[in-house]
Amino acid sequence: MENFSQDELKIWEYCENRWDFYKQKDGGYYPSKHDDVVLNEVADKFNISAKEVKCIFNKVSYDKAQDQIKGMTQEQIKNELEKVVRNNKETPWGKGLDLR
Repeated sequence: MENFSQDELKIWEYCENRWDFYKQKDGGYYPSKHDDVVLNEVADKFNISAKEVKCIFNKVSYDKAQDQIKGMTQEQIKNELEKVVRNNKETPWGKGLDLR
């Protein structure tokens, strides 16, 4: 894992916490509703731009995902990706539709 600053890790964690809050509040993850709100809340808290928050969040998330999938089988990776898609309530799968 890349060496991130403590601030970068705090920003990433605060983003995760805010998204969890809105997912619980609204019964799922709605990107068009939650993303800008979370990015702006975190930007305000850490006194940086929402664009910087998004960049930091994506950089740390990418690194964490790479660490997570090391040693996983293709089937395990597929299952993890399916969870991501199903948790996005703006996709057909997240809305509970079975498109197989």
